[in-house]
Amino acid sequence: MCSDRYRPPSGDSRKAGGSVVSVPAQQPAPDALTSAESPDTSWGTSPASAASPSGGRASGSRSSEALLPRHASHERIARVAAVILLAIVCVAVVWPSGREVAELKDTVGPAFLSSEGKDIVLNLVMLAPATFCAVAGWRDIPWWMWALVGCVVGLSAEVLQSLLPMLERRPSLANVGQNAVGAWAGALAAWYLLRRLHARVVEPTSVE
Repeated sequence: MCSDRYRPPSGDSRKAGGSVVSVPAQQPAPDALTSAESPDTSWGTSPASAASPSGGRASGSRSSEALLPRHASHERIARVAAVILLAIVCVAVVWPSGREVAELKDTVGPAFLSSEGKDIVLNLVMLAPATFCAVAGWRDIPWWMWALVGCVVGLSAEVLQSLLPMLERRPSLANVGQNAVGAWAGALAAWYLLRRLHARVVEPTSVE
């Protein structure tokens, strides 16, 4: 025979003070987000992180790192060119025949200038390419140090020619000044161009 006493549908039934207290059953925890409902992070950063400044800096660093191999190759080329140009200068300084050097200057100098003008122009540009390539090749060294190195090279050349009379050369303080001007001009031009190129590379990445 079935009993007609009421039974709670669910949960535990406990007696407290002679009365029946119904304790509701614990609700199950919500299921975790499925892969379809969860945000997809396998393809990169979220839009918020992409729009954040840190995301822009990360993209800028990646683009800068992508340019490093090209810059490294350019630096190697500039270093080789600086060494070759310095070797040419050394050969021209210790060349024994002053007459042959004067004939060479008269040949390669601008045709509209006199012999004295050609000598001045060639003295001005003798060290400019070397210091230019040195600044471009060794960028971790301040540009003005390469200008000072060029000045030392020009001064050493005139001192060497004065100490070695068998070279049949005519050392002059004017040549020292002209070589110094050329050394400073080449180093300053390289510094200015590198600064412009660096600003052109950094500006688009900073906008991102």
